[in-house]
Amino acid sequence: MVLAMQHETLPKSLHVGEPSTHVDWTSGGVRLLADARAWPETERPRFAGISSFGVSGTNAHVVIEAAPTAQTAATGHPTVELPVVPWPVSARTAEGVAAQAGRLPSAVSGLPVAEVGLSLATTRSGLDHRVVVLGTGSDELRDGLSALAAGQRSPAVLTGQTVDGLTGFVFSGQGGQRAGMGRELAAAFPVFASALGEVCAHFDGLREVMFEDVEGVLRQTGWAQPALFAVEVALFRLLESWGVKPDYLVGHSVGELAAAHVAGVLALEDACKLVSARASLMQALPEGGAMWAVRAPADEVVPHLVDGVSIAAVNAPGQVVVSGARAAVEQVAAVLADRDGRWLEVSHAFHSVLMDPMLKDFRRVAAGMAYRRPDLPVISTLTGEVVEEFTPGYWADQVRGTVRFADATAMARSLGVSRFLELGPDSSLVGAIGETCEDAAVAVALLRREKPEPHTAVTGLARFWVHGGTVDWSAYFAPSGAGIVELPTYAFQRQRFWPQFATEDARTGGGADSAFWDAVRAADADRFADEFGVDLTLPLRDTLPALSAWQQRRQERAAVDRLRYEISWFPVGLKAGASVSGRWLVVDHDGPGEPWAEALSEELARRGAQVTALRVNDAELERASLTERLREHGDCSHVVSFLGRQTSEQSGPAATVALVQALTDAGGDARLWAVTSGAVHAGPGDTVPNPERAGVWGLGRVVALEEPGRWGGLVDVSETPEKAAVGRLAEVLDGAAAGEDQLAVRGSAVLGRRLVPARETEQSWKPSGTVLVTGGTGALGARVARRVLERGADGVVLVSRRGLDAPGAAELRDELAELGRVDVVACDVGDPGEVTDLFENFDVSAVVHCAGVLDDGVVDGLSAERLAGVWSGKAGAAWNLHRATEDRDLDAFILFSSAAGVWGGVGQGSYAAANAALDALVEHRRARGLPAAALAWGPWAEGGMAAQDVVQARVARGGVTPLDPDVAVGVLESASGCITVADVDWATFVPAATALRPNALWQQVAPAHALAPAGPATGESGLRERLASASPTARKGIVTEVVRG
Repeated sequence: MVLAMQHETLPKSLHVGEPSTHVDWTSGGVRLLADARAWPETERPRFAGISSFGVSGTNAHVVIEAAPTAQTAATGHPTVELPVVPWPVSARTAEGVAAQAGRLPSAVSGLPVAEVGLSLATTRSGLDHRVVVLGTGSDELRDGLSALAAGQRSPAVLTGQTVDGLTGFVFSGQGGQRAGMGRELAAAFPVFASALGEVCAHFDGLREVMFEDVEGVLRQTGWAQPALFAVEVALFRLLESWGVKPDYLVGHSVGELAAAHVAGVLALEDACKLVSARASLMQALPEGGAMWAVRAPADEVVPHLVDGVSIAAVNAPGQVVVSGARAAVEQVAAVLADRDGRWLEVSHAFHSVLMDPMLKDFRRVAAGMAYRRPDLPVISTLTGEVVEEFTPGYWADQVRGTVRFADATAMARSLGVSRFLELGPDSSLVGAIGETCEDAAVAVALLRREKPEPHTAVTGLARFWVHGGTVDWSAYFAPSGAGIVELPTYAFQRQRFWPQFATEDARTGGGADSAFWDAVRAADADRFADEFGVDLTLPLRDTLPALSAWQQRRQERAAVDRLRYEISWFPVGLKAGASVSGRWLVVDHDGPGEPWAEALSEELARRGAQVTALRVNDAELERASLTERLREHGDCSHVVSFLGRQTSEQSGPAATVALVQALTDAGGDARLWAVTSGAVHAGPGDTVPNPERAGVWGLGRVVALEEPGRWGGLVDVSETPEKAAVGRLAEVLDGAAAGEDQLAVRGSAVLGRRLVPARETEQSWKPSGTVLVTGGTGALGARVARRVLERGADGVVLVSRRGLDAPGAAELRDELAELGRVDVVACDVGDPGEVTDLFENFDVSAVVHCAGVLDDGVVDGLSAERLAGVWSGKAGAAWNLHRATEDRDLDAFILFSSAAGVWGGVGQGSYAAANAALDALVEHRRARGLPAAALAWGPWAEGGMAAQDVVQARVARGGVTPLDPDVAVGVLESASGCITVADVDWATFVPAATALRPNALWQQVAPAHALAPAGPATGESGLRERLASASPTARKGIVTEVVRG
């Protein structure tokens, strides 16, 4: 039919004999095509319907419409010459981009540059590795392509790689205004000119001041604020015309009014009135204030503030602006004279007490405006949260309050924003965004002072695209009237899968030794010596051992790197809908009011739920007593526990165990969610003030495996409830985050826990001095001791409960004595007093905590005593070591943890709880600037707590290969943060781990299996397998589910 449209002819139907007698051909407009007939183009579009009837019963139908011809597609508008022509090129790899660029110069010679750009942009997909070549003429653009193909740098070539995430628009505040702002853009882009003119129509003389500023009045806030507003709104409309859409908006000071307008909060007329009132009222204030910017964190500046001085803005963690009367600000500047500071050229001291006289009048003006709820989310720089509704009082507070730009930027990043576009006359905020987000986001300014505006704007657009942003290139090229031209096809990168012989690798320098051959080719002797640790003055035979050692280190590092994983947190989208139903039971410890429990109960009730509070005291946190209390609430569909927010080390896990057991005994189908606060590290800047509460997280991961139908999940919140966070918590508990059961709520952001491959790290610890090793006479401790002595430690202190009386301890001491000084000490590291005495007797440079206790058993059989026994030897001991050394200058503080604490393990509730708390302690120490690392081990092949034959066989069947101890111990020197070390076949392991319930934890390592729903398995063999893999307490629920269908 496509060909029929192209040839304007309807072909006759094949194999038509007699028309069916079951159709009345005389009525309606349906006819058989017994003969071909003309099908010319008319004023009405041509459509055709095509049906496909599959032999298996699958039917498909598609309707196609004729594409417009060149004549019908013409807009009738005169074509314009684009000020800058982008040629986008992309490929799967960087090599593919270079190869693609190499094909193009000769193929596009003589073609209109705009048509080449349009064809490159719209006739092929935008792949991960992206480049844009910018220019105005064919020679310039082709030279850029040639430079790209040759691997040469060129200012006309922008390169990048796509990043996942959302887009944020940032509207600049005062300070970037300049004469001529917007003039060149208005001349080049009619969309910008139209939008700018629409805004300027509300301000007499504004356009002339912006473009010329003959009298130099643009420095005055009365003109600067309307000018900024006009340019920023016009920039937004220009980006909008190019198909660039934001997910979140942030406005700095007056820039927030531009953000509110484009978000739909204020109509243009009202927005202009509000900007005018803000600017004129500020301009009318007496001059004489001052603003001083300093490179220092806010908590360092605040103690030095004096009366009359305020924090005007916190633009980044180390960028603060203070504001107030000049004499008072000078006092603050004098105290911080050793810090990098500068005076800002301003007419008034904005965001300070000197603004107070205009607030009443401004609030009155703001009260006369009509406000709508935002169509686009706006993150407030007054509160650092997403604004649900703007009010007159908000705008008055915004004038006086601190501009919390760093908090707003951090919130945007936590919500998933990875690309920021700054809309303003200059690049004012890009640096602050980079300092706040570090490498986690890309920031691009659309305009820069003293740079040609059209070229700068298109460069910004191109940078946005190369980093994964969406651009409607056809809209950009539309004014040029360009059409599509034929271009070379994709330059596929061939990959050979036949084995490569070692001789070939040696000749080419490929494979693992490429770094060696790179250094040889560079012919830089000093670089070679530094890289490989050789003495160039020695003969070759004497340098070979150094080269051999280098290769061995590379091989060890490669073997270790593939085993390393870490936890990361990803933004989670929530299903729409705020209605909550059913009966909810909120369980809390009896005592002073729990603010989160009360706030959640109010929020759930407001949304339509029936909420009952259950307050339990210590005596009732016992299985039988708690069961009786719960039977009074058997009709509840949801149970939310705040027992994990208790502050003592073991009380949270013990109370949660009792609650899980009592819910099982009481019957009913309610799912249990556990809420903690300050227990997990959910991203940059997040602290872990209550690491002991993380024990509930380790325990919860085990309950999810043992009783999948009973367990709801885990949520960590901030210490104090805020409105947005409480709302998000209610939504999460009601199932708005489908497939997620390990979440953190930070403000209005919801983050999901994920296991990801660990980032590469350099060696962070070189053993020296005396290293203390707990569990030092055991199999793991002995290997650690040997490793640190071989790598440079002068001596080791091996600590165990029995000391030299432990089996093999004396022999181990004698063996290691050949490597350095060895002390074997009897000490129970679970006893704080004994740990204090230990450190009074030894001056140690590092601590490695290998000790631990196993007491496996399903959660249904655990007791507070069993939990305490495991906790004391692992987490309790770690806390004792932490308290004894937190004032010491250690080189390393390494805790041996377990993968059971990271992803759980059936029958390991006690052990998982202790190890999860141990991991949290590491994050707590790191937030305080103390050295700390946790290594969460998978099973070891020799020694360790999973070395028994039956355990080894079980884990091997599940896709886990026990670790080679010689390889695993190589992680020690590069240990940083919380790292999981395990040799896992994820395609085997994850399906088994998610057989009874999906788990988003695995999305990054096994995306095909993480959220795959478990089948009903109602057949005999399927049911048998589910029952065999489930805990005894979970089997009743599984059978009930099958019987009920």
